[in-house]
Amino acid sequence: MASRIHSLLPQLAMALVPLALVAISWAGYRRLVRTYDVPNDTNIFQAVEGKWTLSGASGNCDTNWMTVHFTPDHADMLLLRPQSTSQSGGRRDSLSRYPLLGHTRHSIQVVRRGETSLNTDSTPVVWDLILRSPNTYAWHRSDWLPITFTHDLRRCPT
Repeated sequence: MASRIHSLLPQLAMALVPLALVAISWAGYRRLVRTYDVPNDTNIFQAVEGKWTLSGASGNCDTNWMTVHFTPDHADMLLLRPQSTSQSGGRRDSLSRYPLLGHTRHSIQVVRRGETSLNTDSTPVVWDLILRSPNTYAWHRSDWLPITFTHDLRRCPT
């Protein structure tokens, strides 16, 4: 009987190791692409509006922040920064306006005016704001791998 068990152990290990690798890979993938669906009594626009900064050492709610707003008809997302940034046409402004293409309970899809980065089909890349928790989001670009995101941004205290 003991020899039979010893002969089954390597076969069992050969069957379980690939399953364990798949499970670990799946768990890692889910962590990378995690999303947060807003509760039923709110919407993605209410959840995202507010003051945000980068997560980590470079984030500072006093100096390195941006405020996210939406037009009343939700046609555009407005980003307000304390310092001006380059806009389309070479001008500088602290307010950026992005037309909305769509949204879900965990994401908002926008395109930048004058976008010069193109998909393989020569259309401008689309940016997805992905809500990852009630207080964090990240950006994903349509020409990036599904597991590739910018650094998280975190909500500033009110």
